[in-house]
This record gives sequence, C-alpha cells and structure tokens, in this order.
Amino acid sequence: MRQIREEAGELCQTLEANEGPERAASEAADLLYHLMVLLNLQVSWGCVSGVCWLSVLMGSGWYLDAFFGALE
Repeated sequence: MRQIREEAGELCQTLEANEGPERAASEAADLLYHLMVLLNLQVSWGCVSGVCWLSVLMGSGWYLDAFFGALE
C-alpha cells in the first residue's frame, strides 16, 4: 500500500507542476502497475475492468469519459 500512496503522490505532483503529458503518463503507468499488483492479491484486474464497463452499460459513463477525455 505504501507504494500506491507514493506513486499517487508523484502523479499528483507531476500534474500540479504541469510537467507535461509524457511525464504524467509515465507516473500514471507506474501507479497502474503497482495498483494491478496490489489488486491481484485480492481481486482480478478483469473484475475491476468489468465493473468499469458495467458502469458504462448502466449509463454513468465515467470510465469512457475519463478515457476519451484523456485523448483530447
């Protein structure tokens, strides 16, 4: 859990300092990697992505909004 907090903090610092999309993507990738490792101890990544897609199907769409918003 310590690694998740550390990586999340680094991502926030990168975004607050406006260090650019490449650096933010790198920090986000680090955070996702450690999050997947931690989650895999208790729940599969497939289950997490299933919940995200269920959100889309149920109409909230936050998952797709976040994804496509990042591409703009």
